[in-house]
Amino acid sequence: MNNLTIAATRPLNIIVLVISLVAGLAVAIWLLPLGLVVYAAAVVLAARDPSLAALAQRPA
Repeated sequence: MNNLTIAATRPLNIIVLVISLVAGLAVAIWLLPLGLVVYAAAVVLAARDPSLAALAQRPA
């Protein structure tokens, strides 16, 4: 698995994605793109983490 896949499936990032989807669809539609931007930023920042890169290089 590559860094982006590992970062995208981290529990905290999944929680951010689910909350942004629920809030965007149930509360206010402007929360949906805002939440997706926050999720994308969290994934990119997590993918750049050196410890996550070491985890991605380790054989399964």
